[in-house]
Formats: sequence, C-alpha cells, structure tokens
Amino acid sequence: MQKNIKKTEKKSLVQFYQEEKYSKRVDAFWKAFRENAALIIPAFHQKNDFKPHQFLDRILRKVHPDLDYYFIPRSIRSMDLVISITSRVDLYPLVDLMWKKCRTIGRSWGFCFQRPRYDYELIKLLVEVRTKGNLDEYMFSGSLDHLNRINILFIHKDATTIENKYKAIDELSEGISFLIGERKQRAWVGSLDIISQIPGDEKVYPIRALPKFIDEKVEEARKRLPKEPYATIDGMGEWVGIDFEPPEDCDYTGRSDMVTMCTMLPQIIESYHNGHSFYSERFSNFNETFCYLKMERWRQNDEMENEEYKIKLIEELNMGLRKNKMGMVIGAGTGLKYAYIDFVISNIPRGGRIIQSKLRKFKITKNAWIMFFDSSMEAKWINVYDDTPPPVLPDFENRGFFGVEKKLNKLLEKKVNKKK
Repeated sequence: MQKNIKKTEKKSLVQFYQEEKYSKRVDAFWKAFRENAALIIPAFHQKNDFKPHQFLDRILRKVHPDLDYYFIPRSIRSMDLVISITSRVDLYPLVDLMWKKCRTIGRSWGFCFQRPRYDYELIKLLVEVRTKGNLDEYMFSGSLDHLNRINILFIHKDATTIENKYKAIDELSEGISFLIGERKQRAWVGSLDIISQIPGDEKVYPIRALPKFIDEKVEEARKRLPKEPYATIDGMGEWVGIDFEPPEDCDYTGRSDMVTMCTMLPQIIESYHNGHSFYSERFSNFNETFCYLKMERWRQNDEMENEEYKIKLIEELNMGLRKNKMGMVIGAGTGLKYAYIDFVISNIPRGGRIIQSKLRKFKITKNAWIMFFDSSMEAKWINVYDDTPPPVLPDFENRGFFGVEKKLNKLLEKKVNKKK
C-alpha cells in the first residue's frame, strides 16, 4: 500500500503533448551526449577530427527538428550548451523535460535551457561569426503599451529594401534573446520593427543599451500591477461582459469556440484573445499563473446547465482557492461546445489539486481540463479525473507559419526529386 502512495505522489499533475514519446527521445539524446562530451571542446581547438555541430544537429533533430542549440565558450576548457526552441513556444514543455533529465558532466560543461543573458561583446562576436553582421550599426527606440508589452523599433541605415530588412532580422534574431535573456524577451517584448531613419523626435539608444532599457520598462510595468497577491485582494472591481464571434469552422482548441464571458480582469482576456503571446508575469508581481477550466457543456435540461448550479460551483471554487490563499476565480464564459471558468493561482500543483477536488465533488463532466493562458504552457494541461482523455489541442506541427513553411519545403523536395 505504501509503495502505491509513493507512486501516486511522484506522478506529475501537469501533463503535456506526447510526453511519453518525447521522454524516450530525450533519454537517447543525453546518452549520446554523455558518450561524446569529452570530444567536443578539444574539437573546437582542432585537437581531433570530431565534428561538434554535425553531431549536435543529428542527435537534437531526433528529439525534435524545431529545437535549437548554441555552443558558447566560457574559457579554453569549458563551454555552455544552450538548448532552446526556434519560434515554437509550444515546445517549452519539451525543453523543460530536457532540463529535468540533464545530469552534470564534469566542470567543463554548463547547460542552459532558454538563451541566457550574456555580455554584449560576446554576443556581438556571436552575431558576427554566424551572420557577418555588426550589432554596433543598430539603434533602437521603444515604448510600453497598456498590456505591459515593450514594443521595439530598430533603426539601421541600410534597412531600405525588403532584402536588407530580412538580413537585419536575421542578425537581430541571433543577438536579441542573448542580450535580453530569452525568457524576458518572450514574456515582455511585443512588436519588433526595423526602419532606416531615426523617427521624428523619439529618443533613440545604441543597441548595447537594450538590456538596461528592457529592465527599466519591466520595472515600470511592475509598478502598475497589484501590490499583493490576487488571493488576498478584497474587491477586485466590476465584472465586465465581453462577446466573441467564433469562426464557423471552429476547431475547439484553446478557447476558440468562446461566445460570451464575464471577467474582473478584461486586460487578461484582451491580451490572450488578441492573437499575441500571453505571459502571466506581465500581470502579477507574485509568480501567479493565469489558467482556466475548460469543460464540455452539459445536455439541455441537465442540472448543471442550471444557472444557480453554475453560480454555486463558481463560488465553491473561489472560496476553496481564497481560503487556502492559492488564488481566486476571475471570470467565466460560455462557448459553442465548452464552458469556461478562469482562475489565477499562486502554486500550480496545490492550486490544481484544490480545483480538482471541488470539481469532482460537483461531479462535473468527464471531459474537463485545467489549462493555461501562457503561450509557453499551451501544450500543458491538468486532467480533472484520472481517466479524462487528453483535450483537443492545436495541430502544433502544421499550424500557421510552421505549417506553411513545411508544406513549401515538401513541394521543393518533390521538385528537386523530379529533376533528378
């Protein structure tokens, strides 16, 4: 009996897309890396014939082709291996898994799982080696918007044609996340644009000042946020009603079928539903996470479609979270197929357990999940019941830009093969 309890405790509450498949791939990656780690640093000093980049390309691609890596030297005898994503934020759970399975490999190696902030001169050299670009040629200006996003405008004298703008994007994409730190960039930086002339009377800065500028804007944003956790705030303000127009071909992923909702924090809903990335840290000073219950709507005349029953459920959930100082209910909505209740919680495992227990007490539908607003957690969820099936998730591999790019690559491959 005791062994069963321990196994239950060790089981992860939060699940993510294809976790079991990725887990085996990550184990194989670290096994291959450990077996060859001693050859990599000497190879960069031409002391053997080992090819580090070809090796990492091969073993990392087996984990997922949209993962990225960098070798960053710390000294003659030591190096950092940085593993991160390209633009696929849904892969962050996979990067987290790689971190959890990572083991120390002597003093020669350090591991980073998201690009850390490095010294400007080192990043300038990295950009020069990888793109032949010069970061010193860039200036920038920026501003903080009402959703706490920092929008940046870069200036480069040659950014007068589409071709040169793409070249600038290539150079900047290599350097920005290392200057700011990837986590801070993805959470706080909104739009990026490139122009060739300094705009009007706006104040501009050399690009080496970007880290300090971002830090100052983040502090400015944090001063706007509540001075205490949401769970301890009395009187959050009025409820605001918001209507949506879901598409006719709605795929029911995320909150795509949303029709109407009420919320105490409309800026959260605006930030999530406007198509831009969402990160909880832009709206909380206390490491709180914004999440939502997504549950299949009940049949007509079912007790749970009764308005009083819904209100009682929401009140129980809110009381359970606030009593334990774990968070609070911030909104509720109705979709074409699903119903939603929005939360902010200060601890995902403990808050998730509280929500789970309340929902089970009310015997809500089996098809129900606790999901997350954060873009980096889009592929994660918590089952309400142990036998709840996975939620309907986006086709991460083929949606949007990634899908178009992959289709184009396949067409090009077919053309090349026909010529052969």
